Amino acid sequence: MKRFLKTIVFVLSVASTHCFADDFYWIGGEGTWSDEDNWAKSSGGSELHDRVPTLLDNVFFDENSFTGSNQTVQIDILNAEVRDADFSNAAFPFSLRVVAGGRNLTLYGSLKVNDKFNSELANMIFEAGN
Repeated sequence: MKRFLKTIVFVLSVASTHCFADDFYWIGGEGTWSDEDNWAKSSGGSELHDRVPTLLDNVFFDENSFTGSNQTVQIDILNAEVRDADFSNAAFPFSLRVVAGGRNLTLYGSLKVNDKFNSELANMIFEAGN
């Protein structure tokens, strides 16, 4: 019984390391989705995430994301997945683009945009639940 309880505690502690959404803020202007140096923990922040966003996480592209107009974020991973995507506070026009076929952006929550957002994605998939 003790071994079973220890196993349960271990599994729960491992599973709980990423059960909550993190906020990811795009920084640095143009770049690729897979580059962890573009994902900060706060708007314009210098503290970076050590991974790219997952389907549990929220992404923000805001006034601190780009250094000028018409910069591009390239989705270079097979399936970029996020919970919520908020592009509504971007100060400069920017584009999301895939680097090769078969790459998608899948959202499991909400999408907020403004007139600065330009999608060059073949597929933006919405998998929002109830």
